[in-house]
Amino acid sequence: MEIDKYLHEDFKQNLTDVIAMVHLMFYDQPPKDFHAGPEGPRLKEFKQILEAARMVFPERQISMVFEPGTQANGGVWEGLNADKDIIDWMRRDDGTDKDKGPFGGASFWSMNDKVRGPNAQKLAEYIQTH
Repeated sequence: MEIDKYLHEDFKQNLTDVIAMVHLMFYDQPPKDFHAGPEGPRLKEFKQILEAARMVFPERQISMVFEPGTQANGGVWEGLNADKDIIDWMRRDDGTDKDKGPFGGASFWSMNDKVRGPNAQKLAEYIQTH
């Protein structure tokens, strides 16, 4: 990446030194953009996105943003159980590599929305209790 080259040459820093957290927000993308079925992306597609991000940033700096409910732009919500599967996978820590472990976290869009809010609150509670 050009910016990483610039930071390293001019400031002796890497991109991961100057960015604290990367929030991945792709919930409004239509399923075809992920090569997913009409029900929306599942763990397989989320893993591909997260693995690609991990090529640039350590997992601890990567956060996934969920919008649990209606989507814009042709996006399809993958559902509460799929979101839980993704959260569980992001939290894994097999202890085999210090750079591979739990991702940085998750956040939820529209917590105060009447339609999406209850689902977002359920996911936030799931993270706290599991």
